[in-house]
Amino acid sequence: MKRLLGILSCLAGAFCMFCSCVHCDNIVEKQDALLKPMEPHGGFIRKLENGRQIWTKHSADAYRWTVNRDHLFANLPEFLKGKGYILSPMEYSESLVEKPGYVYVITPTPVEENMSGRFSKSAAGKIVDERKPNNLNPIPYFASLMEQGFERMEDVPEFKLSKTLTETVAVYRKYAEKGEVIRYGKPGWGVTIGRLPEDYKTPDKEEVKEIEFVKSPAKIYSQPGEEYAFSSRTYQGIPGIEVTAAGRLWATWVADNTGDYTEGPRNYSVFATSTDGGKTWSDPPVFAMQHPVWTVAAIDSLPWCDPAGRLWWIWTQYDVTMDKHDSWGVTAENPESANPVWSKPRQIGKGTLLNEPAVLSTGEWLFLSSPRGTPVDVYISTDKGKTISHYSQAEVPGAGWNEHMVIERKDGSLWMLVRTNKGIGETISYDRGKTWTKGELYREGTSSRFHIRRLKSGRLLLIYHPVETATTKKRNKMTAYLSEDEGKTWPYELLLYEGGGSYPDADESDEGFIYVVQDAGGRMNRMNIAFSVFTEEDIMAGKLVNKNSRLGVIISGRDKK
Repeated sequence: MKRLLGILSCLAGAFCMFCSCVHCDNIVEKQDALLKPMEPHGGFIRKLENGRQIWTKHSADAYRWTVNRDHLFANLPEFLKGKGYILSPMEYSESLVEKPGYVYVITPTPVEENMSGRFSKSAAGKIVDERKPNNLNPIPYFASLMEQGFERMEDVPEFKLSKTLTETVAVYRKYAEKGEVIRYGKPGWGVTIGRLPEDYKTPDKEEVKEIEFVKSPAKIYSQPGEEYAFSSRTYQGIPGIEVTAAGRLWATWVADNTGDYTEGPRNYSVFATSTDGGKTWSDPPVFAMQHPVWTVAAIDSLPWCDPAGRLWWIWTQYDVTMDKHDSWGVTAENPESANPVWSKPRQIGKGTLLNEPAVLSTGEWLFLSSPRGTPVDVYISTDKGKTISHYSQAEVPGAGWNEHMVIERKDGSLWMLVRTNKGIGETISYDRGKTWTKGELYREGTSSRFHIRRLKSGRLLLIYHPVETATTKKRNKMTAYLSEDEGKTWPYELLLYEGGGSYPDADESDEGFIYVVQDAGGRMNRMNIAFSVFTEEDIMAGKLVNKNSRLGVIISGRDKK
């Protein structure tokens, strides 16, 4: 009997040990992940409690994070209280899993009510309209939480995260392994939650974080692979074009390959070339440019051959989180080469520089880089681009995206045209760009990019939408206009592209051919880059009369033949 009792006792002990181990395994399995905010915008770890600040915000100098006291936690589910959350900007969250476990994200539910325009405030994923089962509304700029493996915790009721936020939120969860990165961002927002570190101490005062990375340039990749080819893209547009002295064409535009279709932090720029007059173009491109920091885009790129014979590649560096734009550029001494060698990147100015600089007859170069809105900035170089400095500003009512260009008139005055909310605005300088007249509306039309240049014949070329688009607000019927009286009238016109299209750029060859590129069919729908080549004679005739002219050829996009 004693022996039997001993055996039973051993079995019971073994069973208890087994149950204990199983219980321990379950505890380990159900532990929360230990998270580390990632640079540069990662933020701080804080204890999750009602009444705490939800996000940080950037201060006026756009380089510093402080605490955003506008939104405070309220109505937190009990099981989340006391955990560690990432106190990060509302616009962006990126954290590294240092120890495996569950990660939670509070975010608006992906429903129509939580849409902002055409974007979703939810970081969770796509919004499905049950009335239109084939209609998927856009997901945020970053990979959605559901694409990262998160699932909604259905047993947690929806709630309001703060008294100052109108959106209803839900809790999403996933088990994350060590080394995983959890990221999402603007226009979707959320709060990332994990384990509170054992050595956590409530800070005596809130920290301030300096951000310096925006002073570093995007990286240029020579001969990039298929990941930068059109077949990998989900978005592209905003093209620019330049022709060299020997006739080589260079074209650049913005693209994205993150799986979404829109403007965002992983946007990069491509640089393609053609040596047969635009009939064929390199794909993958000759170069791709992308910033190593996830939240920074390389957009609004521009090619330009300066009077010294150098090829410039100019781009705007856009920090999505900071909502900050800076213009940068590189130069190459060998623009006729199939693989130019680029100089060290340099910052040109603040804001966006989308259109080619103006070269004045007196030798100055005006770089038209400016933050959005008025006043509109002008930068100058008096030493052929060696140094570039801020020069002047112009007040232009209704200026928004700016995208300005300058023409030197035959009387010596400088005529600046600026994109405004009513079409094209104008301002004039009579002292070589030092001061400018108060801006006013020059031409009605839809608010969009235009292109103006002086041709070798002395006439002015304007590429823009018809005046009727001021009423329709549509970006269509891209048209080339000619003026023989310094822009007072435009008696000659040639329709370049009938359908939806925008953002033209142009250049003229020594032989008098005008090359134009533009968006066509939507940057996220057809993703077409349309190419046209024509002459002044074609414009004056109102139709193609040159045998080598052609209009609206798709050189990249879903409709490319």
